[in-house]
Amino acid sequence: MSYLVKNQLKQALHQGLKKEQIEVLKKDIRRISSLAIKNSTLDGWPIFHHISGFAHPPLIAYHSVNPFKAIAAEWGFVPHWVQSSGEAYNASKPYNNILNVQSQTLFSKHAFTKAARYGRCVVMIEGYYESHHYKGKTYPFYIYHKDRKPMYVAALCRRAKWVDKETGELVHKNVLATLTCEANSTLSRIHNNPNMIQRGNGHRMLVILKEEDVSGYLKPFPFAIRENGAPKEVLNFQKEIIALCKPFPDDALSFHSVAPLKQRKNQPYLGNIPAIKEAYHWPSFDYSRVGLETWSDY
Repeated sequence: MSYLVKNQLKQALHQGLKKEQIEVLKKDIRRISSLAIKNSTLDGWPIFHHISGFAHPPLIAYHSVNPFKAIAAEWGFVPHWVQSSGEAYNASKPYNNILNVQSQTLFSKHAFTKAARYGRCVVMIEGYYESHHYKGKTYPFYIYHKDRKPMYVAALCRRAKWVDKETGELVHKNVLATLTCEANSTLSRIHNNPNMIQRGNGHRMLVILKEEDVSGYLKPFPFAIRENGAPKEVLNFQKEIIALCKPFPDDALSFHSVAPLKQRKNQPYLGNIPAIKEAYHWPSFDYSRVGLETWSDY
């Protein structure tokens, strides 16, 4: 996923956050980030044009509890059963650090039920990457709003805690996972990971909310339901939230192929630079597979 910490902070300022709230955000991001931050000014913040979710970068999110207060959260949802950092970041236990959650299971999977009620949040990004599998190779694509507007991605957040076994320290950390839904026709053509399809998940895409639907997704879980709600009321609330997690309109998205997103034998990885998002022509790729006649149709 691609995001700009600097631009997200500027957006937080535009949302009306006070200077002291911005300073708290910066402090939280420093705390959960393993990335070097040179100074506390906006212009000194690192800009990320491409970063792997498995690097667990900090994201700025707007939370349903207080949508006008931005929070910093590490990308990678850590469930309540995790008791140590060794469990949280154990690659052999992928269900202990989850990047994406299927939106249709929000209220049915035990790991996410509480977060679905009280931890819904939205993350703004400028675009993200998916790969197309073709003849044993992968071809990466960059997906973004056709008008270059921010994309509002639905997510789940919780305040996780576990013990760092090396230091004995009790760690408290905001963590989140982005939501996915059934892919629209554009993403169905691009994101065709065979393993994902074989698992029965079908073609997926991030849940990108229309701007007018953001407040609906962040709607607080009603007090009456929380205390004495009838099952019917609870189900209606859940249905309203899940109904918002729908494929983003095809005509509102643009995409293009990009250079490799990791080092290849005969082709270097460009790195975290603006050029990583620029259009790149793959001579060996059949562009009709993604709905284009030729490369020149971009």
